[in-house]
Amino acid sequence: MFIEFQIESNKFLSLLLNRMRTIDICIPDKFTFGDISGYVDHVWWEEAFLQRNPSKGTKEITDPNGVIQDLSVNNLQVFLRLRIFVKTVGAVEDPNSQWNVYIFKPEVLVYFNISVGQKSFCASFSHINYLSIDSLDDDTKQEIELMFTDLGTVCGDIDFAPFLRLLKADPSDPDLGFRNSGISTDSSLARVALRFEIQLPYELIVFGTMYTILPPPTESIASWQSFLDGAISSDPQGNDWSLFVPQELLIKAMEQRMLRQLTEAEQQFLLDIQAAEAAEKKRFHVTKNPSALWLPINGGKIVMTFAGNLIDICPLFEGDIEVEITLVSELSVQNQLVHFS
Repeated sequence: MFIEFQIESNKFLSLLLNRMRTIDICIPDKFTFGDISGYVDHVWWEEAFLQRNPSKGTKEITDPNGVIQDLSVNNLQVFLRLRIFVKTVGAVEDPNSQWNVYIFKPEVLVYFNISVGQKSFCASFSHINYLSIDSLDDDTKQEIELMFTDLGTVCGDIDFAPFLRLLKADPSDPDLGFRNSGISTDSSLARVALRFEIQLPYELIVFGTMYTILPPPTESIASWQSFLDGAISSDPQGNDWSLFVPQELLIKAMEQRMLRQLTEAEQQFLLDIQAAEAAEKKRFHVTKNPSALWLPINGGKIVMTFAGNLIDICPLFEGDIEVEITLVSELSVQNQLVHFS
């Protein structure tokens, strides 16, 4: 199964553009182009654009059998317009000089390849289109391109860990079950989608024994190929961004949380029966594992049922009572955290 984060392309590009503006860009100070000679005063990232790389590349995806496959895709790229502001030698030496003006403001397009990992999306330098200054001398071009290469990979955080822990029976478990991740866009380049395939274990009690089961992967190579090629569906309802989560993950999370809490409560009771009874606690033994159902109303509700025996509950004789319980939980977001209540 996978979760998918979608964001409008212009918002995504704004995030990337603002991130690039925080990085020092050290273009060679001396700038000579034809009859123009001066010094670079500063540079400025003006705007960003999105495209698919016209040349085919590869994307590594682990198939359901655990074999890494190289998929042929036109990977996502952004190109940013970089404006270079050049002043005369005299203006640099004397800021009050009458020559303190920009004699040349060429622009170049800098291309970056976009990728996504478990906790970040990243941009790595690809190449430069020099546009009107394409005849710039090779040494200066080499210095500029080396500077961008030395930047390495520029990343922005996208940490889904708090949300994914909500989907686990044990929130303290650091393994979040990532298998694959990828980034794509729809055919009109209107929305960017970040997809994360996860494989989370679940727990099951059979005849009083708890087993941990790892379900088989469900996402095929064909589904990943389709996504990377631009088959993205969404209903953002006019929102800048949206997060899509299979209801099965939420249902399984609720079932696992309840089963773990019931099991731990019984184990705690049995550790010190006298203390538990003194605190007027009763032992509850699960006979039917929690089972949940998703209801898409009022933002989403989960209806859960489970059954068990209340041990020695009758005051007149030592007898057990079998009960079946139904709980209704609502899903909400409060203070940037997802809650079940």
